[in-house]
Amino acid sequence: MNSIIRNLLIPVLAIVIINNAGAQTAVYTTNSGMTIGFGPGATWQQSDIANSRGAGFNFYLGSYIYKKENALLSLDWKIRFLGGGNQAFDHRINADGTYSNISYGFFNYDLELGLTLNRLKERTRIVLTAFAGPGITHGMTSTDLLDADGTPYDFSVIDPNDGRKQINEGLLELSDKEFETRLVNKAALLPTLGIYLGYQFSRSFSLGIEHKINFSLTERNSFTGVDMDNNIVTASAKDRNHYTSLGFRWNLGGATRPARRNTGSYISTPANSYRTTPARPVADPTPAVTVPPPVGEKAPPPVRTKEEPAASREKPAGIAQPEVRFVDPVSPLTVEKNVFSIRVQTRNLRTWNDVTVVVNGTTTSNFNLLPDGMVTTNLGLKEGENRVEVRGKNESGVASDVMTITYKKPVQPVKPTEITEEKQPPLPPVQKTEEPVQVEIKPDKPAEVISDKPCGIRINPGNSSWEFCLVTPSVTINRDSLTNRNFRYSGPAGSLYFLPIAGGGNAVVKGKEFTLKPGQYYLFTGNLAVTISTKNPGSMGQWSVCIISDREPLSGSGSNRPQSPCEEKQDEKNRRKEARLDDTGDL
Repeated sequence: MNSIIRNLLIPVLAIVIINNAGAQTAVYTTNSGMTIGFGPGATWQQSDIANSRGAGFNFYLGSYIYKKENALLSLDWKIRFLGGGNQAFDHRINADGTYSNISYGFFNYDLELGLTLNRLKERTRIVLTAFAGPGITHGMTSTDLLDADGTPYDFSVIDPNDGRKQINEGLLELSDKEFETRLVNKAALLPTLGIYLGYQFSRSFSLGIEHKINFSLTERNSFTGVDMDNNIVTASAKDRNHYTSLGFRWNLGGATRPARRNTGSYISTPANSYRTTPARPVADPTPAVTVPPPVGEKAPPPVRTKEEPAASREKPAGIAQPEVRFVDPVSPLTVEKNVFSIRVQTRNLRTWNDVTVVVNGTTTSNFNLLPDGMVTTNLGLKEGENRVEVRGKNESGVASDVMTITYKKPVQPVKPTEITEEKQPPLPPVQKTEEPVQVEIKPDKPAEVISDKPCGIRINPGNSSWEFCLVTPSVTINRDSLTNRNFRYSGPAGSLYFLPIAGGGNAVVKGKEFTLKPGQYYLFTGNLAVTISTKNPGSMGQWSVCIISDREPLSGSGSNRPQSPCEEKQDEKNRRKEARLDDTGDL
């Protein structure tokens, strides 16, 4: 983004320098007439996500309120329309193993009051204006989590410990650039502030660089705030939208006349002419001479030809030593997931560049430094012990703190003995007396037995009721039951229909592990033992299912997917309803 600003500014300054060499007298314009302007530019978000960049275009119309020849300042008003958009592929991994891929589009409708250094403009043709005012911003934010086939992206192909540039390039390569999921669509009252630096080429035309910011007054969506990135980091700065453009401006109409400028030489002849000679180098100070006083009088103080040197000034107080301390975790620990969030409190550090995070000997830039000095990040862990060091430095020294986090993969379920095709007994859930067992009985539901054994395939519950369908001996459960995060079921079933997502596990089919592909719908039938919960080991808080089956499932995607049992039941209900309506019509 800095390169864009530099490329816009260099030609403007070059034109200013060339035209100043042969500049004509500047002009003075009265308050009448109109000012119009437009310009293309670059836009980006200052928010809770990184790597934001985009483009926009603005147009404005206004007039002077106050403008007087040789006045220090002039005052004008403008109504500005600005439209733009930007995209951000944040290099920092989220706690659920995903990344924030955001597209933000916006429209600004601003009323601005501008103060211009009028006397500077009349004498040098340099135009310097600061402006501010209220405005309405309409923000529209979407995210990209699915590929062209509607399959969730497999973010596990990206190493979260890579550098910022490598992760950003990997996300761009993985994305289909279709931001299919709408997150925010609202308008709010946001103030604006900006500055314009240009050059007056003629009576009516000027060209310059302009930068403006629209400020969100709250972090959340409200009357005075738009959550531009659909992401809130505690203690972070509020969202802002930046726009830098090449501004073309015309003053139309109004009376003009040359401004009085002193371009000639002025010679004043003094009454008496005289010549001055260069000052001689100053010799060493003449030592003080003491003359003895007359008898009965006090001696005068010594006379020197040069003042005594001033006392040396006191040096400013030094900067305090930096401090770094882990606050989460506070001691070494062992975890069963490969993404872990840390928080480290620092003090006496000013900028993000004063902090260094090293994971297993590799420096990473994927962290935040909040205004209160808290360093936060989500770490990608390797199996075994992981050494994490956070350092801070300033002019007074360096401080660091080290923590070890051990990642231990969840134990895979023990394979049951193979079940032959001839014998198809129901497979009840296994319970062990030495393991904690939780039993929940809910109205109109079978008894639920959840054992704390590692298993599970993470699933996408979907948006329609048919996208998850579990048929048990007593009840049919669809996606609507999964809106309750505390729902659990463990027991026999006749069929199961679901969609796995990236990072899932394996089912047990005929006593052997059966690998499921993310993005494919699966239909299991026959004699099943099923456990569904958000608390299965390895589920990472998402919905997951554990399956033991005596038959291989049907699978597919798009038009080739198997039909959900819940779709069949819904079709049957619709046919019965139509039949009842037909019977009523016959009567």
